[in-house]
Amino acid sequence: MEKLHTFLDTSNFEEEYKQRLILVLQTILGRGKVNAVQVDELAHLLGYKKSDISDAIHQLKEIEILGNSKDLSLEVYINSMEQFRTIAKIELSLYTYLHSLHSTQVTIKELNEQHFFKS
Repeated sequence: MEKLHTFLDTSNFEEEYKQRLILVLQTILGRGKVNAVQVDELAHLLGYKKSDISDAIHQLKEIEILGNSKDLSLEVYINSMEQFRTIAKIELSLYTYLHSLHSTQVTIKELNEQHFFKS
């Protein structure tokens, strides 16, 4: 904790961001070394968005307070994979269409007429 406080004293971060870093580190340290800590769980416990927690963890790694000694894992649910497939199809169709254009501009109406967003 001392290394974090020393770093924060000389940083230009906003007070809210400093407090978030401190809370994230305290919560991780409070969990002990036995159990893994998940970003979702930290976000729920601390009342922040997952992206804010991920950003704080990344910052703590950059200032070498947290390390990458453990493998990171991700649990993917079946419905998430289906959403990913749908989004990937839309992106690929959109890319193909945009790549075929001979113009640098396209209207939203024109994109809607291509039915990229239909199932």
